[in-house]
Amino acid sequence: MLIVFVYSCRKDAVVKEDSSTYLHSVLLRLRDSLGTGDFGRLDTGRAVLTDPGGRRVYTLRIPFVGKSVGEDFVLLRTDSVGNLLKGQVVHLESSGVEGARFSGRIRLQSLGGRVILNSAVEDGFISVLHEKGNRLVETSGVKAVTLEPAPGADWLPEVLVVGYTGGGASTSYISLDGLLGVTSGDILAGGGSDSGGSDEGSEGGDGGGTEGSGGGAPGAVAVYSPVEPVVSQGGGMGGLRVIQGIEVEREYVYDLPAVDVRKLFNCFDLVPSEGAVYTVQLCVDLPVNSSPNMSMNFSGGVNAGHTFLVISKSGGGESVTQAFGFYPGEEPSAWNPFSSLPSAIKDNGNKEINASIGMSINADQFEAIKAMSINLSSKSYELDKFNCTDYALTVFNATRAVPITMDPYILRQGGITVGNGVSSAPVTVVIASSPQKLYDKLATMKTGGSTEAANINLDLSHNTKAPISHGACN
Repeated sequence: MLIVFVYSCRKDAVVKEDSSTYLHSVLLRLRDSLGTGDFGRLDTGRAVLTDPGGRRVYTLRIPFVGKSVGEDFVLLRTDSVGNLLKGQVVHLESSGVEGARFSGRIRLQSLGGRVILNSAVEDGFISVLHEKGNRLVETSGVKAVTLEPAPGADWLPEVLVVGYTGGGASTSYISLDGLLGVTSGDILAGGGSDSGGSDEGSEGGDGGGTEGSGGGAPGAVAVYSPVEPVVSQGGGMGGLRVIQGIEVEREYVYDLPAVDVRKLFNCFDLVPSEGAVYTVQLCVDLPVNSSPNMSMNFSGGVNAGHTFLVISKSGGGESVTQAFGFYPGEEPSAWNPFSSLPSAIKDNGNKEINASIGMSINADQFEAIKAMSINLSSKSYELDKFNCTDYALTVFNATRAVPITMDPYILRQGGITVGNGVSSAPVTVVIASSPQKLYDKLATMKTGGSTEAANINLDLSHNTKAPISHGACN
């Protein structure tokens, strides 16, 4: 239960003491919605705003006096001038990070004190929201409303752990906008239907469109904030402390069927070879666009980035394009994500591209790339030895006089301890080829005056997509 401490504090005093015009406006409105005791305990000097970026909504956390901003706080969604759109009181506690995900308990109350949700958090997922495959929208004493996920869909966890390179500690992130969705029937993250979620989400990523805040339909982008934000001083918004959120994409690779790469190349025979024009493009999709060097823990499901190829042949009024990449054929184990796995080639048509380099090739080079693509497709998938970037880069380099190379990526995974005391040892792994470091390489070539700079495209906006593939041909 969330313990409410009541203090005989005048609300006006809190409002007048704050120098931020935005926060002043928020507090003027909040005092009419929040209980007197809770309002008097607000520690406005430690309020934290998640940088809204290009979105039209603001997510503000105001902790209580003597409490952590990651444990007990008022969570608000506002517009840019401080009008309250949604709000609730949050109590979040952690029992540790096991299986590379956050576990603990969460309790949500409306600003007026009504209990919205009281649930365990298991491996990042709020348990009550996932019972029997359903998403709980809201409970009001006698009524519970649920919504079935779209067929084949999956959900991003409400809380997840993001790892950094260089041996630093991992950081837990939470979908604050998703939590606010509980108060209005936005199903925490929206996007649980083919239409992309609630109407709000379609207006700019507020509650649940494909640019929404949570998980949902394939390709959804989720906005997350650190559970325990690290802030040293005030930023914009009249001195209010501002932190950076991250946008995490959900990778639905395990729902995608494998394709026979030979059949993909068979389709190029539909284009006359006489006078044909061939191109090959090496493409990178990052897991977190706002932080290109960030890695996701490789514990099954959450996007860890991807590198893939787009190959085209045109001539005689015909054109065929195929986009494809190399994947593990089964979900990696949280205990040993670096183990050898069967591999699969999957269609990457319409996949996001954050960086790419293209080049024109001749017929002989096309045949060399075809042979390499087919031969390597039978190799086992090993995250640290032969992954999607190794595959795509080896194929792309097959006909280059000067191959593209990159710095290694250092991934540190902490040990995992479960309830019975069984634990795995922490490991540090050097990954020779990765989407993150390939992005760095292409960005350096683009800005450093490379002779291929004109053939390199960089886009962190989520707006550049691979062309739709032609498909398989017998």
